[in-house]
Amino acid sequence: MINRDGLEELSKTMTLEDLSNHYGVHGVTVSRWLKEAKLTSVPVVWGLGVHDAKVREMAAAGADTHVIAAEFNLTPARVRKYCISNNIAFASKKAVRKKLSDKDGIIRKLAEEGVHSEDIAKQIGYSSRRVKSYMLDHKIIEKYSEPRNAGRISLRNRSAELRVLAQEGKTLEELSEIFDFTRGYVRRICHDEGIEVKSAHINSFRSPVTLESVPEWKDFEGEISPDSRVVDYFRQWTFEHKVGTLRDVSIQAYKAAHAFLYTYLQDMPIKFLTRGVYQKMMTKHGKAYHITTVRDYHNVLKASLKDAVYEGLLEKDPSYKITIAGRANGRSKSKFISEFELSEVLKVLDYGSNLSNTDTLYSWFIYLSAKTGFRFSETLGLTVSDFNFGSEEITINKTWNYKDPKGRFDLTKNKSSNRTISVDAQTMAVFKTLTRDLQTDLPIWLSYRARILNGSVNNYLAKKCKQAKVPAISTHSLRHTHASVLLAKGVSMASISARLGHADISTTQDIYTHITKELERKDDKIMKDALGGL
Repeated sequence: MINRDGLEELSKTMTLEDLSNHYGVHGVTVSRWLKEAKLTSVPVVWGLGVHDAKVREMAAAGADTHVIAAEFNLTPARVRKYCISNNIAFASKKAVRKKLSDKDGIIRKLAEEGVHSEDIAKQIGYSSRRVKSYMLDHKIIEKYSEPRNAGRISLRNRSAELRVLAQEGKTLEELSEIFDFTRGYVRRICHDEGIEVKSAHINSFRSPVTLESVPEWKDFEGEISPDSRVVDYFRQWTFEHKVGTLRDVSIQAYKAAHAFLYTYLQDMPIKFLTRGVYQKMMTKHGKAYHITTVRDYHNVLKASLKDAVYEGLLEKDPSYKITIAGRANGRSKSKFISEFELSEVLKVLDYGSNLSNTDTLYSWFIYLSAKTGFRFSETLGLTVSDFNFGSEEITINKTWNYKDPKGRFDLTKNKSSNRTISVDAQTMAVFKTLTRDLQTDLPIWLSYRARILNGSVNNYLAKKCKQAKVPAISTHSLRHTHASVLLAKGVSMASISARLGHADISTTQDIYTHITKELERKDDKIMKDALGGL
């Protein structure tokens, strides 16, 4: 039995996690103890639980949340939440303004000497935001982007010199260093004077690089800080959170996103990755690629950027409410086609018994995909041993990683993807003949062709859709079409979900909502016609 002595006292200054570590038991156990004793632990506010005494001391001395936040390198919002949760009285905005008013003479004197507001804040012991706000309100400075050295000659009077240097290729950061003014001030003067200036970190994007120049795809072993490169952080984050938990084929998306980041940002430190930079990167990529491609990169990157904010590497999430745009695909594809349209496509396929012929091979591949609703990698990974011709069933227990140049068997997408489905007698009879002399441990398609790519089969299918005069679809659309045909025939959503290998029936419902709504509209028309004829 663990001694719980001191729990009441410790709960006043420790979080649930702190208590768990102190007693060496699981957090659930500590939570139960607290509930039994009618106690509550300190709310989880990162970085402050262990500094409770110092926070109370500073608050009692009249410090506001901004001053306390600066002391512990946290945001004022975190400090405010902590103080309110723990009944710690802190100085109000009005009280802080009053104290700053008492130091008005010192503030004005330092400003006249050319001291920047951030340096003034450090000297008088207040947050730079409070001091800058006070200086603006009292006309001590006119704009937030005040020069780093206000006592120097105004940059406006040196615009000719500024223009020459900018034309020579000096970046915004270099000009800021040369003239000893902040980047914001230099940028504003350049804008007002019509001077074009490039930025090493904010406004410029490098030309696309070759994949050979992208850093090697391996875990980054160094210490990550705000000065670390974006690509190094993303690589470390991926190896920490994704590698080992996702299939290799899924990791390829993260590897591609890593190359994508390096293409546009190269050596940019993560602290310079603003929302504006991220938006420009996505916009520029969207001018050359399809919107789906751009959205895929965004979906892969945004989780890592949210974690970067949590880790304190970024102040704000640069991916927040980003506008995703891209060019339209040259050949639009439907998500699914009707049963009649599918039958028209199946009629024009190049059937035969010689699978060494590429068109014949692709035709039977498409035929089987339409009949089963298998994913592309699932159909590609089928071996002779997966066919049970006696019970007319096919089993899915593996996939084929076609993105690997050498090709190899891989795991299915999830546990639910391991399944056995029934197939019509005609299809089973055909494949019994086609697979009669094949090896049992090699994918049936690869007995005739060294490698089969999704794009190649999609191109052939699109050609056949055109020949059949139906909307172009992809091999994955065959899966959606398979489900829509079954729904139209009255098969339950639960049975379709199991047949498709979805982890949850809600997944099936979400994907095929558009199909069920369309079927409902058709039912409404049938009912109206039926009732109208009475």
